Amino acid sequence: MIDLAEQAGLMQRYVPGGATTAFLAGSLVEGFGNESSDLDVLIVHPDGEQDAGGDSSPSAVYDGGADGPSIAMAYDGEIRADLETWATSRVQQIVGKLEGIAGPGDVTLQRALDFGDDELVLCHALTVGYPITGHAYLEQVRATCAAALPMVLVCRFLAFYTNAAEDAAGGLGSGDVRTARLTSQHALDHAVDAYLASRGATNPKPKWRFRRMELLGEEALSDQYLAASSDPSTDHRDVTLAAKGRLRLASTLSTRAHGRLAEGLAGARHG
Repeated sequence: MIDLAEQAGLMQRYVPGGATTAFLAGSLVEGFGNESSDLDVLIVHPDGEQDAGGDSSPSAVYDGGADGPSIAMAYDGEIRADLETWATSRVQQIVGKLEGIAGPGDVTLQRALDFGDDELVLCHALTVGYPITGHAYLEQVRATCAAALPMVLVCRFLAFYTNAAEDAAGGLGSGDVRTARLTSQHALDHAVDAYLASRGATNPKPKWRFRRMELLGEEALSDQYLAASSDPSTDHRDVTLAAKGRLRLASTLSTRAHGRLAEGLAGARHG
């Protein structure tokens, strides 16, 4: 486990003057990472500027333009830092999509789908980030994200689940079991994500699905998910039964997520 306070101090030199806020994020901050994981440093700046100046300037490797972040890399000993800089106005625009969401009745499907994947990752990072500078601003936007993001994710993932489940049912009905195998897995993935979001786990990256279950103490679900995602054989009948099993588990989880959303996600653990 890294010392976040120490790393925040070390990363300060990469933060340009006038930054609205800067904070540590990523798998190392959330306790998901390992010795080969990089450290994410997110910088919010009025001009979206990357350069911190002097010999602390990293090498920019990607410019996201007006809507996305610019990304650079820097190395501190054995830790690689990915520096992601967003324009303050762009962050305000993204967080603004979450404003006014106080309960499930405020989340329409259109509103839930009106986010790009990068925007959702940013909103999650804002809820879990470890501050470097601009603490007051970070706390302000964090409050908005922490309150609304779980509901947006639940609604979004449930919509994805419904579409995939319908495709899987169609594949099973037509005897196209290989398509049903793929789409039933997609349905289960989205149903798991919806349920985990309903419990406050807002990291939307699929690669951390098992770690989110672990964080929430969902060991039994983790085992069920792993078993349901594995096919016993390529036999037509076995593939069909496995797809149906995935859909049953997905249906159960989607029902739980629906129920928690209707209750306003009471007791959700944010992060």
